[in-house]
Amino acid sequence: EPETQAVVDYAKKLFPEGQRKDDPEKEMNTAFGEDITGVYIDIHASGGFVYYPWGHKDAKSPDNEALEALGRKINYYNGYKLWAGSQP
Repeated sequence: EPETQAVVDYAKKLFPEGQRKDDPEKEMNTAFGEDITGVYIDIHASGGFVYYPWGHKDAKSPDNEALEALGRKINYYNGYKLWAGSQP
């Protein structure tokens, strides 16, 4: 879809090549590490949830602890509930 490609192109402009994975789908279970700075957030106002990876499968991301902590901080300000694929 053109909208998806536009977001991908924009994200590539924001994040240096050294902070991207060569093959994101194959490296999905590899954490980014502590030296990576920046985050991409896709905000959906409907439903009152803060979604974080993984939303497409029932498993925790390798960066789950950090993403959950960020979700809690967002929750503090807007009261949205946290949700990830590994949660009920």
